[in-house]
Amino acid sequence: MIKITSEDFSEAYKLLDNSFISEELKEYPRLFEEFIFSGLEIFALKDSERITAVITCWEFEGFVFIENFAVSAEKRGQGLGTQLINEVFEHYSGKALILEVEKPLDETQQRRIRFYENLGFTFTDFTYKQPQLRDIPTDVDLYIMYKGNEEIVSQLDSFKAQIFGEVYNLSEK
Repeated sequence: MIKITSEDFSEAYKLLDNSFISEELKEYPRLFEEFIFSGLEIFALKDSERITAVITCWEFEGFVFIENFAVSAEKRGQGLGTQLINEVFEHYSGKALILEVEKPLDETQQRRIRFYENLGFTFTDFTYKQPQLRDIPTDVDLYIMYKGNEEIVSQLDSFKAQIFGEVYNLSEK
């Protein structure tokens, strides 16, 4: 696992942009600004030619929030996602990891949740509407999954307020 530098940012963003729909990814200038001036850290796996997996993380006092996570389409199913998540967990010294998933309505969403569960994440019924990241209205219910101590569940309201304030630049609504 490598920590992305500003020189690698464009390549990392391209992988994210190819993996997420517009409503689910911040625009390039905003994400780059957060990367340079805020607490956003980006990690990646690279082969000899390019970035093959990328993860964006925000570290808070009691947890780490995974904002985006993607593996290049041609490398999926080869264990890179598992490797990257495990290395991030290790990097943050076992601090709890928190991420958002969509309600498991279709096979892709269900498969994504099973992937995280196989890595030790727990699905919760803690939900909220996805904040608007671009000038595109969103109405997606997001659920929290976590990897770490069960005590995390009692802190999800507090964690949500921190995520909304720092990651989404919103006060809790």
